[in-house]
Amino acid sequence: MIDNETNTLNINLFPTVTTLWSQKKLLDNFYTIGELINNTFQPDDDKRAEFFKSLNLIIIYNGNHSSNVALYENNNHIENFNTYDISHWFQEIYYDPKTNTLNHLTCGKTLKPNPLFHENLGYIYEISRLLFQNQIS
Repeated sequence: MIDNETNTLNINLFPTVTTLWSQKKLLDNFYTIGELINNTFQPDDDKRAEFFKSLNLIIIYNGNHSSNVALYENNNHIENFNTYDISHWFQEIYYDPKTNTLNHLTCGKTLKPNPLFHENLGYIYEISRLLFQNQIS
């Protein structure tokens, strides 16, 4: 959840996507970050995220490798994040798993960019859309 007192986002409470591009960097972070070596994950200006409130999804776009390591520890949070509510999309946009795209319900046109970088994002979107439409929180 978002801690309103400290304005931080706990990355362990929601599905979190980090885009990793270096296996070496990830392994190095496992050796240099963590409670076992008395160097816990530090939220700082380098770590940035987008929180899609209506999806309960966090996408980390800076500090990916260290944030990924932090997911293995408890009580980890990010201070620099933007919050988005895309629930207004749920009446007009659906996920098509055959094309891995988000499309308009009425005209069928695909939203850009297409396709999604991972199909699981589409499944999360569609589950969130169905929960929202059925007023299940």
